Amino acid sequence: MADLVQDVVSLVCMSTFLISMAIWIGAM
Repeated sequence: MADLVQDVVSLVCMSTFLISMAIWIGAM
């Protein structure tokens, strides 16, 4: 169960990072 939670958390963190990078690049 803990492994699943860790996978979800890391996936959300990576998605948030990629989206913010895409917005930042698009804003330039």
